[in-house]
Amino acid sequence: RALAALPYHLTMSRGWSALEEVLLDLRFIEGKFRQRMGYDLLQDFVLAVQTKAPEAAKSGKWGEGHKRIQDVHRFCAQNFDRLAKQPSLTFQLAANHPDAST
Repeated sequence: RALAALPYHLTMSRGWSALEEVLLDLRFIEGKFRQRMGYDLLQDFVLAVQTKAPEAAKSGKWGEGHKRIQDVHRFCAQNFDRLAKQPSLTFQLAANHPDAST
C-alpha cells in the first residue's frame, strides 16, 4: 500500500524534496516494478511534474530536481518492458543509462 500511495500523498502535500527522494530511489523503482505497478510509477512521475508546473512557472524555478525526475521518468519509460519482466535489472540498466545532463 505504501508503494502505491506515498508518491501521491507527497505530491498533494507539496513535499517536493521528499517526493524527489522517493521517485529517484532505484530501490523504490525496483519495488514498484516487482509489485507490477510500473504503470502506476509512470503516472507518479506525470502527476508530480503536472502538479509542480504551475508553481514552477510562477517562480521561474524548476531546479535540478525536476531535471533528474524527468531523466528517471524517461529511463523508466524507455526500459519499461525489461523492468516489468525483470525488476532485478533496475540497477544495472540505470548504470548503463546515459545521463541527460552530459
